Amino acid sequence: MGWGVGQSSVGLIGAQAPETEKLPLFFSERGFVVHRWPGLVPASSLVGVKTALVLFADAFEPEAIVAWLPQVTRAAPSRLVVVLTAPARFTGPTALRGENVMLLVRPVLAWQLVDVIRHHLQRKVKGRA
Repeated sequence: MGWGVGQSSVGLIGAQAPETEKLPLFFSERGFVVHRWPGLVPASSLVGVKTALVLFADAFEPEAIVAWLPQVTRAAPSRLVVVLTAPARFTGPTALRGENVMLLVRPVLAWQLVDVIRHHLQRKVKGRA
């Protein structure tokens, strides 16, 4: 595979239909192990997800995400956290920060998520993540 995908895992948090129906299969067909949670879980519950978390932010209050994110990034500093959201939802005091935190404005296609995660994997292999 060349991307290190065989050992890679992705967590989906807050996904709702149709994402819950199609996205896990899309990722698994591309070699990722997929975990799913309906809500913001403690960082200790995410230890099995080494590569990336995809957070469907519109399911949560911005303040809750801002409080949750530092715990998750501290627990696994090299894990990518992709936050999918509506435009202009995270500004001012709810701005998201972090080296491996990426904010993407919806709609985002499944292949775009895979590309972002594979790019992150390449950076890790080269020692820049």
